[in-house]
Amino acid sequence: MALSFPASPAVGQEYEFNGKRWRFNGAAWDAAPQATPDATIGDVQGLSEALALLAPKDYVDGKAGPIGSLTTVHKDNLVAAINEVNAKPSGGAGRTLLPTNFAFNELKANGTFCGTSNSADGPESGSGAPFYLVDVVVYPTGTANGDLIMHIVRTNNGGHYTRYGFIGLNAWDAWNSANIGTSASGQLMATVTDFNALTAVGLYRFTNASIANPPSADSTFLARVSKYANAAIVLQEVWVPGTAYAWIRTRSSGIWSAWKSNGVSPYKAVSNYTVTSADEGSMLRLFSGAITMPAVASVSTGFTVRFVSVGSTAVTINAATGQTINGYSSIRVYPGESVELICTGAIDWKTIGRATVVKVAETSSASGVATIAITAGFDDPEFSSIELRVEGLWGTQPSNVGMTFRDGTGDVVSATYNSARNGFGYNSNRQDGANLNVDKFYLSPQISMTGGLQWGAFKVVIPVNGAGQAAYTCEGAINAQQNQGIQPVTFSSAGNSSLDSSLIRGITLKMIQGGISNLGRLCSYGYRK
Repeated sequence: MALSFPASPAVGQEYEFNGKRWRFNGAAWDAAPQATPDATIGDVQGLSEALALLAPKDYVDGKAGPIGSLTTVHKDNLVAAINEVNAKPSGGAGRTLLPTNFAFNELKANGTFCGTSNSADGPESGSGAPFYLVDVVVYPTGTANGDLIMHIVRTNNGGHYTRYGFIGLNAWDAWNSANIGTSASGQLMATVTDFNALTAVGLYRFTNASIANPPSADSTFLARVSKYANAAIVLQEVWVPGTAYAWIRTRSSGIWSAWKSNGVSPYKAVSNYTVTSADEGSMLRLFSGAITMPAVASVSTGFTVRFVSVGSTAVTINAATGQTINGYSSIRVYPGESVELICTGAIDWKTIGRATVVKVAETSSASGVATIAITAGFDDPEFSSIELRVEGLWGTQPSNVGMTFRDGTGDVVSATYNSARNGFGYNSNRQDGANLNVDKFYLSPQISMTGGLQWGAFKVVIPVNGAGQAAYTCEGAINAQQNQGIQPVTFSSAGNSSLDSSLIRGITLKMIQGGISNLGRLCSYGYRK
């Protein structure tokens, strides 16, 4: 049979005769790739997936079967396609070693690279020339901006970054981070000293005890940064590892909002601190010293801040000059106490959730002392009275219990005052007070408390910050083996030129004879007006 081509072939139509094939190109018949046994190309490094689309075909003049099915840019030449695949990040070519301190902005060709650099355009510049693994991917855009370049970077610090740029514009986006650092020293964020500067998108873990504008006084943080509205809004989400504390804030038009918590107030540990508008909604942990509130004009009406005293002494909170807190120029927060202050919008702050009775001080397990002075809270202008509760008290020898009022300098022992106190030393058998110690007033006349079998427990309430002379009420009991009790008694020095209640600054606990052998517990409580 003779060779006979079709009379009216279509472009691309093939004709086979005697084991050979031709393809019509629109003007003439060209030889087409001939059928041969399957070709093995899997041993070309890095092409196992990229060339899976190539079905076994014959090769003619460097061209392969339906290579138009390739997903590479080059679709008409197998060698060019192989080179392109090898240059991609997943390709099989080895990484090209770059010179020390190479510039990232100069990496504009497809390839995989590595090297050390402290170049200012690197994602970890200033971190001691870290070692980088860099993948560069170039995507043709066909626009005036030129090809789009993507940098994919990993560092020996555990960092992972990406960014984009256009060859034609020679401009780059900021580095975006997907970091979850593992370094205890926080190497990834070594150059960040301010939360306000943490604006690159990514996940972070770092330790920096002195970082500025944190949500809390902690030093180790997990942070996630996101951007919205074409990067006009920056969102920060922060967690403290191992706790339930979490906060969120945003930046818009260059201004950061206050930190907000997810139900757990952000807190700062402070001493001698001035509250600012940035503390709105915060909890300040007070250790010592004094706190100064901002002027009400500098914060919004309804501005709130919460305080909790975690130290061993009371902390004073001062209003700004000419302003008040509950009508006072200052208030005190005692150990273990918490209070919330709210701005009323005038010149005053008000307290919320404050207790009317608060424990001011406590002494436990005192023994072998002559006296115990109790002074805490007596000069607090908010208190109307101080209550002392004594448990497990006995002396070094048989003795009654005595107390002495104190003013700002010490025990008050004026003759006039002694006379007033002597008026309380009486019982049905003795009214002249002949054997009383005139430097003290009795809490338990005629009761000898000594040794483990004879102990006393009682409370004394002393009015303070009021008009009139020093006074008290007392009631209590001694142990049942004595079968005696301390009868409720009242004392007042009214009518005598003695100590005014507004000048009382404490009480000294004594035994009439001997010293204090044991005191189980003494607590003082303040009653607010």
